[in-house]
Amino acid sequence: MTRAAFALLVCVGVSSAAEPDPKSLAIPPAVAAEAADWVRQLADRQYAERDEATRELRKLGRLALPTLQEALATNGNPEVRLRVELLLPAAIAADIRAKVECFLADADGKYQHDLPGAKSFFAAVGRAPVAKKLFADIMRSANRDLLVAVDGPKADLERKYLARRDELNLSANTPIIINRPGVANTTGPTAVDMATLLFAEAKLPDKGPTVGVGVRNTSLLNNYNFQTMLRGMLESDDRKEVLTAVLDVWMNTREQPQSIYSAISFMNRFNLPNALPAARKLVSGDVAGGSTFYRGFACAYVSRFGTAADLPILDGLHDDKGVMTNVFVGGVGNKRHVIQTRDVALAMSLLLAKLNPTDYGFTYRYGTSGNSVTLKYNYSAYYFVGDTDEKADEKRTAAFKKYVAWKATQPKPPKAKK
Repeated sequence: MTRAAFALLVCVGVSSAAEPDPKSLAIPPAVAAEAADWVRQLADRQYAERDEATRELRKLGRLALPTLQEALATNGNPEVRLRVELLLPAAIAADIRAKVECFLADADGKYQHDLPGAKSFFAAVGRAPVAKKLFADIMRSANRDLLVAVDGPKADLERKYLARRDELNLSANTPIIINRPGVANTTGPTAVDMATLLFAEAKLPDKGPTVGVGVRNTSLLNNYNFQTMLRGMLESDDRKEVLTAVLDVWMNTREQPQSIYSAISFMNRFNLPNALPAARKLVSGDVAGGSTFYRGFACAYVSRFGTAADLPILDGLHDDKGVMTNVFVGGVGNKRHVIQTRDVALAMSLLLAKLNPTDYGFTYRYGTSGNSVTLKYNYSAYYFVGDTDEKADEKRTAAFKKYVAWKATQPKPPKAKK
């Protein structure tokens, strides 16, 4: 390498103060030509020459990246290809670091940056200042490699996601209170951690619970530690708006019934409506394989957070005679009351229509003491009581007839949002 080229390398490649303009990362022609010469030397007959070329290309780092990539695509020499393959990871990592530093230096957001993960992230959550700040915080954190991987091979993303998730899960097992006013967050996953994990998982296929290579691969929100922490962040973090947007992106990618059920359970427990689109999919049958219990559980959630436009979705389960659960009033050994999926759907239809299920023959399990929203919209709160199952079924039939008659007097409801 000439001294002039080396001096140019120092100026553009290892400067400590990053420039905000991505054009500053352009590789000068002289350096590109130098890299091409070193790549040609990788095929020299003398080992010492090949070894020298390898060392010099390693020094060039990201400035040799395009040349290395071209050599890998076009050069048929086995040793050249092997040396290039060994050099590429470090060159790629250096290129990403340089792009990240350039992005972070652009505090005013004047320039467009070709940064891995940025396009997907901003397309999902928007470009509000709080979103840009969260992206910058991720890039400054240990989560950077995970976010960069979202636009790469799914296998690589999954490997990095599982490793980061399990690392954070270990720290989450320390009893702490985080993201509360006046309380320092000294350990455990942060809002930046949670946002990155959720976004990364949203980019992976929803496989449902699987086990592979000794790691149980379950959805992030199956973990109670993560549930509790995310709740606190959504309540009090100054980035809760963009965190909610990330959560919505994650929620809209869930396709497995158990993943959706876990999300609904979490959202329901903490009074969050974000799972409504997924709950609608589960109730309406747009998600294949949902059990009777999952559909009934989703009915209660749709009723709690939905609108009158959701009535047709709930009404669609009024023919589902599958047994969702049994209620033993007074405990096991006392009278068993069967709750069918259609019972839950009808009770929740009535609540959504601002009607009282007890006026339609239902018994309310919690009586006058059950005034909380959680109990009111519980999937096992309403059932039909009879001396025999046949008598209970008579009440069920009468309730559905009464609801059909009421519905016939109502204007046609608007279509529910998907």
